[in-house]
Amino acid sequence: MLVNVALVDAVFREVPKASLDAEPAVCFVLDEGLRLIYCNPAWDRFAGQNDAPPQVYAEKALGTPVLESTSGELFGYYQSLYRSAFADRKPRDHDFHCSSGVVERLMRMHVYGLRNAPALLVSCSVRVERPHTVPSSQADEAAYRDRNGLIVMCGNCRRTRRADLDIETWEWVSEHVAHQPRMVSHSVCGLCLEYYYPVTAQS
Repeated sequence: MLVNVALVDAVFREVPKASLDAEPAVCFVLDEGLRLIYCNPAWDRFAGQNDAPPQVYAEKALGTPVLESTSGELFGYYQSLYRSAFADRKPRDHDFHCSSGVVERLMRMHVYGLRNAPALLVSCSVRVERPHTVPSSQADEAAYRDRNGLIVMCGNCRRTRRADLDIETWEWVSEHVAHQPRMVSHSVCGLCLEYYYPVTAQS
């Protein structure tokens, strides 16, 4: 999908491209269809640090919906967050996890409705980054693959849900984060849903 060049130019008249390019935080811009129309160099650096698949890098991501790969529970939350920022142009903040297999990482998202362009500027910066303190569980297929053959991971904290226990249990499995298993599905664990996405949890 092609990016609206005129809209991108309008964004850069309000927020200079050179400033966004130099920003260490991951920055991206969304049009009214919530499609990516700009990603700064930090976007690709962050993708590289987390072994992201090729379609995540800016060259292929531009023009695609930002929520395309967002799990069901989080889709409504982020869609509402972005839509409300478009509606009243007031800044929004949100914390979320984005850990790698070896690093625990808490991020802060800032969402800004631009004044002179129908677009949102989103900035994601690292609040906490440290080696994982929780020991990793072994990537045991029998323990985590459910009766449908799926491995379910939390879309926020990236823990994996055990399938062999009657009580819902989520565990840190670093191998699943470093190398996503085949036939994986994403949900949100109860703790993340209640703490990070309370509006979603109540609806």
